Amino acid sequence: PPTTAGSLLAPAHVVATPAAPGAPCGNPVAGSLYALAQHTRALAAGRSPATTDERPPGIQALLTQAVWLRAAQDSNGGWRYPVPVPRYGVRPGWYSAMAQGLAVSVMLRAYATTGGRSFLDASEGAVELMLRPLEAGGCSHYDQLGRPFPEECPSDPVSHILNGAVFALFGLCELSRHQGVAVHQRAADRLRDSLAEFDLGY
Repeated sequence: PPTTAGSLLAPAHVVATPAAPGAPCGNPVAGSLYALAQHTRALAAGRSPATTDERPPGIQALLTQAVWLRAAQDSNGGWRYPVPVPRYGVRPGWYSAMAQGLAVSVMLRAYATTGGRSFLDASEGAVELMLRPLEAGGCSHYDQLGRPFPEECPSDPVSHILNGAVFALFGLCELSRHQGVAVHQRAADRLRDSLAEFDLGY
């Protein structure tokens, strides 16, 4: 989403972006990307996710963002963006499937690190909203076969942003692996069959 520009670490080490001049707010996409990068860096350095207060900084950075995501998640299971997207005619207050999927990836890692059940519950709530149809206030556009396209920026007409849908799919795949149930399969099939529509011919 456009609100990732100008991201910064707020005093509580939560990634924030300016929603209005002088008014930064937590950003689930920017925060999740930061958390996943820090976590990956820690693992690449051989710093395993310890269960004590001696966790490596990268693991702690992941957990800091995960705690914020869990606390900021609303009763629908999502994170509303307080800014408009004029390009797609979207007013403030929209949910993003990209944000939902990235948050799932972060919170599943937090669950694996801490065993905190609330992280798993939050990730399942995020997926439920992601897969809810657009007309019911969710993030997915369904085709005639009942397959979802996770919308990065839900709009009318639908915008079908490919990279946002792929990030959403990553989260779905990770939850599928954890649950042992292929919750990602219909979305994966839809994206696979849609790829040719994104080929501009060069």
